[in-house]
Amino acid sequence: MFIDAFFNHIYVKRLLAAAIDFGIEVVSGILGGYFGAMVGALVVVLRNVSPMATQRAIWLGMGFGFLFFSIAVSWGNRVLIQGMSRATIGKRLMNLEIVSIGPAISWSVMMRHWLSASLFGEVTVVSSADQSKIAPIISISPKTTVIEDSDDKKAA
Repeated sequence: MFIDAFFNHIYVKRLLAAAIDFGIEVVSGILGGYFGAMVGALVVVLRNVSPMATQRAIWLGMGFGFLFFSIAVSWGNRVLIQGMSRATIGKRLMNLEIVSIGPAISWSVMMRHWLSASLFGEVTVVSSADQSKIAPIISISPKTTVIEDSDDKKAA
């Protein structure tokens, strides 16, 4: 019972979703590093160079491959996928979505959030599996406030 309540807390879900997204980026970076090392080895083996130059090319290829693939998968997950579906892979697995109380969510909005490490702006995370069917809005940044509509609307 305590475990269910613990894992259904939105901050725990956000932490697990961030861990899943980070894990996807690291694993793709490792695979990209392996690919870069192989490309570096193939490029150098075509020339008659010393073993030290070969080793340097392999490590350089591994570093660039890790960096490139990590950044590319991060961009694809956090900008393209999240810009279209309002959730990264990790957020989708944890039944979380993002909403915007400012401009509509699009690739350009998500690109700004990705470049600023998602610390600024008007994007909030909500739980899409709330029991009351009204998802609580929890802000990413503490400066963001939610403005609710008043019930004082008059009919025209």
